[in-house]
Amino acid sequence: MEYVLTTKKLCKHYRKFQALDNLDLHVEKGAIYGLVGKNGSGKTTLIRIITGLQHPSSGEFTLFGVKNTDNAMVKARRRTGAIVESPSPYLELSAQKNLETEYDILGLPSYDGIEELLAIVGLENAGNKKVKNFSLGMKQRLAIAMALCSSPDFLVLDEPINGLDPEGIVELRELILKLNREKDITVLISSHILGELSKLATHYGFINSGKVLCEISAAELEKACGKRIRVEVGDTKALAQVLDDMEMEYSVESNTVAYVYGKLDVTDFVLTLNERNCHVHSISEHDEDLESFYINLMGGVSR
Repeated sequence: MEYVLTTKKLCKHYRKFQALDNLDLHVEKGAIYGLVGKNGSGKTTLIRIITGLQHPSSGEFTLFGVKNTDNAMVKARRRTGAIVESPSPYLELSAQKNLETEYDILGLPSYDGIEELLAIVGLENAGNKKVKNFSLGMKQRLAIAMALCSSPDFLVLDEPINGLDPEGIVELRELILKLNREKDITVLISSHILGELSKLATHYGFINSGKVLCEISAAELEKACGKRIRVEVGDTKALAQVLDDMEMEYSVESNTVAYVYGKLDVTDFVLTLNERNCHVHSISEHDEDLESFYINLMGGVSR
């Protein structure tokens, strides 16, 4: 398995506050990795560390296989583009001039490629318009264009959806998917807007109080969140015997509640249970989503 980013027992503390607490994380090459957590969970601190804006208190991380203590980390970071917190283009300049300024900062020999960048982010018709007249969505796309000036292999986005209207969210989602699929750019995107993140991510890391609680692929999450039937009965032992005879997959949650995975003929099922003197109190279909998975992972504490 090839990883663009890994962290090992990464810690960051500010006096008595522990922002990151032995955090372990793995971002696979080619992934869109959704970093999920409520505000204050440590997402931005992690991003600031891997982009070089802060230093860890202890632990380590690697970018493209290079340890953070190696001199080669400077070169590895050049392969990373990032938007940390809010977009910060020059408002009095046009999109074209903002990108030219970014090229100058990077020491690039010419402005070749700027037109292509504007087209990639959907700003080809707004290159000469002052950024102060842009919508928030346009500013966000310009910020991504600026992050792409160095032709990165890894793009880090900190809460990029915040404040966007529905149209802006859709445009940004399509752009991220395009960069990942057509440009083969690995993306780390932090967010607490789970419904939108579920339309993008191929992998997830759930973070709380500076720790990663769980890492899971979208395929694994879909299986974990798949449709299931909640059955409440008088005795789950009798229920288990019936389900074993039916060769059904199930999980027992308590003495009275179990979840069944797969299709059931409800009428035959209830009749069979009655024959075993197992009274059925209720049957209901459940279809868990990313948000409910996260809340359950957090022990029922909502955002």
